[in-house]
Amino acid sequence: MDLLDTLVMEHLATRLLTKNRLGVILEALLAHYAANQNRDAARQESLRHVSREAEQKLQRMYAAIENGIVDPADPTLRERLDALKAQRDEASRLCAMAEAPALVVPTITDEMIERFSCDLRAKLADGPVAMRKEYLRAIVDRIEIDDGEIRIFGRKDRLMNQLVSDRPKLNPKVPSFGREWRPVRDSNPCCRRERAISSG
Repeated sequence: MDLLDTLVMEHLATRLLTKNRLGVILEALLAHYAANQNRDAARQESLRHVSREAEQKLQRMYAAIENGIVDPADPTLRERLDALKAQRDEASRLCAMAEAPALVVPTITDEMIERFSCDLRAKLADGPVAMRKEYLRAIVDRIEIDDGEIRIFGRKDRLMNQLVSDRPKLNPKVPSFGREWRPVRDSNPCCRRERAISSG
């Protein structure tokens, strides 16, 4: 493994994948998730309120028509009813979308963080180079290199997903070392066709 790979993995092992550093990162991420859930709940309640108001206005309009307060022949009545129905239906649709199953915020313990930290540091420090790089890609998005520094970028949510899974998830593309050509010459139909033409 070249010097750059070694420097990156050593930096991650000593600066990022420690129990204390992971704890700080994940605590901030969980607080962000909780704030988002509170905001979504407030939006859902606001949409439900808009839908209820539109429905109540419709019912009052129908009652006014039945009681003779509003003239059914009023040319603007249809437009007003259609506008209220559209407002009610749109608020109901948005509310249903907002009530879709939300992200379940996992419970993370100190023991989980410590085990994850030790396991991943061990995997980055030892083993086949190809596998070590795959574990690195599981938590790092990109690496930028300048003359004076190396910058490592990764998303906190990917780090948490790796932590709460039973084992670190690698990229779905598995490194392959198989050759793309066939070892037996006769197994290549193009080769057989060319030989047949040249011999004829």
